[in-house]
Amino acid sequence: MINARHLNTRLRIRHMEFLVALEREGSLHKAAASLGMSQPGASKMLQELEALFETVIFRREASGLAVTQEGQLIVDRARVVLGEILQMKSDVDAAREGVYGRVRVGVAAAAVSVLLSEAIRALREMAPRTVVEIQEGSLPWLVDALLAGTLDCVLCRLSDSTDNERLAREALCEEGVSVVARPRHPLSNGIPVSVVNLAAARWILPTRGAPLRERVDAFFVARGLKPPVPAVESVSVVANLSLLRSDDFLAFLPAPIARDYASTAMLVVLPTEMDIALPPIGLITRATDVRSAQTDVFLETIRRVAAMTH
Repeated sequence: MINARHLNTRLRIRHMEFLVALEREGSLHKAAASLGMSQPGASKMLQELEALFETVIFRREASGLAVTQEGQLIVDRARVVLGEILQMKSDVDAAREGVYGRVRVGVAAAAVSVLLSEAIRALREMAPRTVVEIQEGSLPWLVDALLAGTLDCVLCRLSDSTDNERLAREALCEEGVSVVARPRHPLSNGIPVSVVNLAAARWILPTRGAPLRERVDAFFVARGLKPPVPAVESVSVVANLSLLRSDDFLAFLPAPIARDYASTAMLVVLPTEMDIALPPIGLITRATDVRSAQTDVFLETIRRVAAMTH
């Protein structure tokens, strides 16, 4: 049994930085160099840490060092601790400006949704001095940031890539997609668009391997047609909107966002038979974590908004 008091008096922030660097570099020499340490000093520090935790943290292999299963738990926690230390400074700076509490939300582009804006609006009514910090990026990048402790939660579609024992996943709602174009597009005449015309159109599509792209390709193949070769591959909602307004592209948008833009006549939702089922939109948090009160309030708020609006 690890002696908690002994651990508390011996463990240092430097140890956390060392563990994270060692997993990142996979080499004592490289980790030591990145932290300005000698290799003998790094080797001694690893021995001290493995003695403190009474387990092997890194396994020595021919190609370098590989983190063990127990070691991964320790390294993950080290990342979170380092992330929280950075957040501590940010919180103090914010408090000087009258802000108390911050929730760091990662958003995958495919899940940019009316749900998020409604949840933030509701949170502002309940906790007006809480700041919601939104970071958008690819799902792998967001998951890494979540595990590193620099994000508190991620809003995304719950695909197989988010199935990880280190993550807790929670489905919020089903949200479809719509085919959209600019009002002057030749196909935006209100007449249902045939599958043949859809296949021949100029598309903005997600990159290969994205759940939506796979389902789009399968839709056309099932009807004996070659999937369209996209003119642009993009998962950026902002970039896609700009492209749609400037040229005769077709693209997919989350249905609620598509309806909003259609209501202002900026885009047109095309009538098609492309009723494509996608993974649900949901929340991801770290599986073992002590969350801040502000994060818990945000999570409860977005759950409530999802239940009311879907």
